[in-house]
Amino acid sequence: MFQPIVQLARWFDEPYDVNMAAAKNCYSSQGIASILPGCKSDLIEEIFNAGHHTVLEHTYFTFTLENISRHFVWSFLHSHPFYNSEQVSQRYVEVNEKNYVVPPLDANCETIYQETINFQMQQYQKLTDMLQKLIEAETECKSSRKRAMEIARYVLPIGTTTHLYHTISLVTLLRYWWMRKSGDLPTEQTEVIKEMVQLVLTIEPRYAALFNISNTLIGNTDTVTTCKYGSYQNDLYAKEFDLSLNNHNSKLVNYGTDNEQTVSESVREVCSRHMNVSNEFTIALAFMKKSKGSLNTSTMQKLDRCLSHATYTFKKKISHTADSQDQRHRTVMGSRPNFVIPDNPDYITPLIIVGDREIKKEYDETMKVTWEGISNLRKHGVPSEFTQYLLPNAVSIRFSETGNLLNLRHKYAMRLCYNAQEEIWRVTLDEVNQIRRINPIIGKYLLPPCTIRLSANEKPYCPEGKRFCGTRVWEIDVENYERKL
Repeated sequence: MFQPIVQLARWFDEPYDVNMAAAKNCYSSQGIASILPGCKSDLIEEIFNAGHHTVLEHTYFTFTLENISRHFVWSFLHSHPFYNSEQVSQRYVEVNEKNYVVPPLDANCETIYQETINFQMQQYQKLTDMLQKLIEAETECKSSRKRAMEIARYVLPIGTTTHLYHTISLVTLLRYWWMRKSGDLPTEQTEVIKEMVQLVLTIEPRYAALFNISNTLIGNTDTVTTCKYGSYQNDLYAKEFDLSLNNHNSKLVNYGTDNEQTVSESVREVCSRHMNVSNEFTIALAFMKKSKGSLNTSTMQKLDRCLSHATYTFKKKISHTADSQDQRHRTVMGSRPNFVIPDNPDYITPLIIVGDREIKKEYDETMKVTWEGISNLRKHGVPSEFTQYLLPNAVSIRFSETGNLLNLRHKYAMRLCYNAQEEIWRVTLDEVNQIRRINPIIGKYLLPPCTIRLSANEKPYCPEGKRFCGTRVWEIDVENYERKL
């Protein structure tokens, strides 16, 4: 059974009274409305029902979450822009063989589930050892164990548990409550979100009316839309999608018809004057850094915001583990699927595994046994909500993703770094090279941090310090990028 550990680590003092003061301030002619402890009013409920939710954004809650699945994090907690999380890294922290969720199953099905997941955990350790030896033999990597774990984790189940700090506003918590039974994992979602709401109501029972429930969390939940989650993906859909990619990991399928001209014109608008100069000159102005350092201030820079008018849409196929990182760039929105289980093994294989026959044999065998375990549970009538947990991190995710240039520039800078995870690095490189071909003036500014710092004459060029990848990337043209890990 699910055993999430949910704690409320920090919260605003008198949060309801802060919301009340913010609401009253909109109509205060005597200056800032005071925060008055113990306010009793229907005002908050009235403005909430009217859809005026901004006053509720003034109070935030920081939760610690443990013993929850990484699939739940991907499917629910990180599927929107309005949160902040700091989660334990699966790239650099070795996974304990007991760290996985067990859904409610009968004894026979639980045995099948446990046998499958134990095999996955054993293979993770075995592949880590094999990959470490390979990396040490073929490269000069100083962190061979961590690199090996990063690749071996592809066989780990998405039901592996994680722990994180998760900070959200009251508005986001209210959205969680009403969406708890939707999507891929309604059982786990409900368990965790009930705990979160109960903790908030313990410190501030006046919020109960907003959740439309009693203090004991008994109320009407019939209004929540529940998605179908018992379907299985057929092979035809996957084949058609993959053929449409035309050998890309991520294929550019749509973009602004005149992105470069649009950005150039918007620069002229910001400058409020006619500029008898080329698009190359005006676009260069939009990409110029006004301040040094790692703090991303692009949304606050007037010229930088000109980049938001250029858009690009990609159709992509990546692993669950790579997409878990990709979706953290939350301003680049994707239409990720209601999760379904492929009929047959359908997964991504890291390139270093492809190149070693013995390791690939172990990897493919892990996938075969994994899908056999899922198939056995399916034959016993276990819903895909629970069999999903056995799917490996390597399982393929197919979706479309659209971003404007302002947000894509930041994403590409982070993911073109040679320290980025290998699969998401290759997908990013694929996308950048496609943009460079159709928008060459824009494309030449889509660069990793070290090359950006070189153009600004900011030393050291690599901002990673001790984590320097060892390659002088700033001396290489983007189209010639290559790496083994």
